[in-house]
Amino acid sequence: HPASVSRTADALGKTSLVPRRQGEQILASSLVSGDDPGEYRAGLRPEERALCLPAEVVLGGWLGVAPGDYVDLTVVLDGVSHCLAQGLEVLDVVKDPSTPFSGGRVQAPLGVFLRVTPAQAERITLAVEYGKVYFSVLGYAGVPVPASGARLQDLYGGGEVETDVLWP
Repeated sequence: HPASVSRTADALGKTSLVPRRQGEQILASSLVSGDDPGEYRAGLRPEERALCLPAEVVLGGWLGVAPGDYVDLTVVLDGVSHCLAQGLEVLDVVKDPSTPFSGGRVQAPLGVFLRVTPAQAERITLAVEYGKVYFSVLGYAGVPVPASGARLQDLYGGGEVETDVLWP
């Protein structure tokens, strides 16, 4: 095959995206290096997935997020907010290469790829379909903290309000 790897040096240090059998021909397009931009797939474990969330489905549009950041996702649905997932790693930020700048400002991302489990992917995509999804950026890859959600009726006087929060 013309796209097969013909030299050992072309495959050294790379990861196969598909399972291999002894003696099988290897196509160059099926090998990636984890150091190449956008080739985060080499670092995914078998139980992990890279979920793409377009900017238009996440309020805030992924502004300020970079690969290597960690985010929490929260959904608001029927007057109740719930923490969907905590500490999700941003694997890649998708931008339109044809317009790197817009009016002197850095272009907003079109979307991001997040490291998730299949169960997290199911919850997140359901939330995107039926609710409003927000992200918050973590300062580090911290330990998940308990989140009990919030209800609309608890915002003003009905529930416990933190003393260090100033309401407008």
